[in-house]
Amino acid sequence: MRTRLLLSFGSLLTAAFLILPALGPGHALACQGVEPKTGDLNADGVTNSLDALSVLFYQAGMMKAPDAIWLGGADVNCDSTVNAIDATLILQVDAGLTTLRP
Repeated sequence: MRTRLLLSFGSLLTAAFLILPALGPGHALACQGVEPKTGDLNADGVTNSLDALSVLFYQAGMMKAPDAIWLGGADVNCDSTVNAIDATLILQVDAGLTTLRP
């Protein structure tokens, strides 16, 4: 049940943020500098929806990236952009559906 709920939530967020125009460049300059990729952006020891939410807040221009290391960690698919795709991957990790590259 939790997995289904997270997938629905992730799909909804992805759809909403793909439709909305990007408010900032979102480029992750330090992508290769953060290893391993865990998606744990708030450093609380777990990769969860709070980490995905911070990515979405960043993409919507509601928060600034704390530093270049955060940007590198937030770009979990390493495409040099922090966006809803990264948030969706973080939600999938939280649901146990995938793992991030080591």
